[in-house]
Amino acid sequence: MPQPAPSDRPGPDSVRERIMLATLQLVDEQGVDAVTHRAVAARAGVSPGSTTHHFSSRLDLLREAFRYYLDQAEPLMRRYAAPRQDDGATVAERIERLLATVVDREFRHGFVRAEYELFLFACTDPDLALDVRAWETRVVAAVAEQLEASGVDRPITAARAVLNMLRGYELERLLDPQLSTDDLRDRLAAVLRGILPAG
Repeated sequence: MPQPAPSDRPGPDSVRERIMLATLQLVDEQGVDAVTHRAVAARAGVSPGSTTHHFSSRLDLLREAFRYYLDQAEPLMRRYAAPRQDDGATVAERIERLLATVVDREFRHGFVRAEYELFLFACTDPDLALDVRAWETRVVAAVAEQLEASGVDRPITAARAVLNMLRGYELERLLDPQLSTDDLRDRLAAVLRGILPAG
């Protein structure tokens, strides 16, 4: 479960942000059905009137909390993907390290279950689905950029394949917390060997 303000995530700057963060924490711990104005207010440490002031309905609260998640998640992905000075690692090792770092961070400080709840919720909310698809496109592009720089043919398709593998790992780890980052690295190494050009 994410800590309220880990070192690489800014703390909430307003009551509205505190409410959205509390909503995501509830979703991550107990699922979407746990979200009520009263439960969110208690988690955020605000009055129930504050939640209804900022969000007219439970649906509005969930939508905006999920959009807040998307806004927070994308810059972190970009930051981890930023080029670093050459440390002697191979291309496969650099990409493997990037993706393993992102996933490991999400399990330590992020909202892994909340992200999957978001996808399911968006299936019934066309407006939110548009936002999720646009966000997904940008995440794929960030990974594809790394792959393309490594000489991968069809980098967008390859990036989608890698991200789909990551999602499978995340779901498995939600069910089996004994899985480790080393397990993820082993899987990434196998997939990247099949994607990256020889040599």
